[in-house]
Amino acid sequence: LACDIIDIDKARKDVEAVENPRKEFFLDKQKQISSWTVCVGKESTYKIYEDIIDEIVDIFDSEYIHIGGDEIAFNHLAAFPHWDNCSECKKLMEKYNSDILSIYHHGIRRINDIVKSKGKKTIKWNEVRECAHAVDLPNDIMFEYWLSDDMNESQTHIDRFIDLGYKLINAQHQYTYVDIHEYMTAEKICNWVPANGDKQRDA
Repeated sequence: LACDIIDIDKARKDVEAVENPRKEFFLDKQKQISSWTVCVGKESTYKIYEDIIDEIVDIFDSEYIHIGGDEIAFNHLAAFPHWDNCSECKKLMEKYNSDILSIYHHGIRRINDIVKSKGKKTIKWNEVRECAHAVDLPNDIMFEYWLSDDMNESQTHIDRFIDLGYKLINAQHQYTYVDIHEYMTAEKICNWVPANGDKQRDA
């Protein structure tokens, strides 16, 4: 799944230059390069995705499959991912004029095609850059919006996705972004009544 790095020394320097207190979390400890993002240029990547999706389809009889797809570190393009330093991804860089969001969308479209070939529909998390940049994805993909507790900012982004023709799941409020270890407790979730209070109702 990893990129085929062209210049390993450059990759290490790129990673070293990233100012991130959690940087070690993103690293291949042996090579000291990013292990955070899959290679979107290799056909073998999509064969692995198809194998995984086949297993999911066999286990879960649901209309939708959530493919994730968020938290690409677009702010650290040189290091996370190494798409600009990969023998396969460089072909996509040339095709899309080094537009990193377009390369990301290329990968999402390929995975969406696999999901649809199994008779299912795709859900993905929205990515931060998609809130302000062009979104080159088919409208049959549903977005799960997760970004902010700022209701006004979130509503602006949500309205934009709706105007672009996408269906959304609104998970931007703390009670609908269910992550027990980071944001929420089981007690809070069980005691949440959406009809209580304007803020909860708006969420």
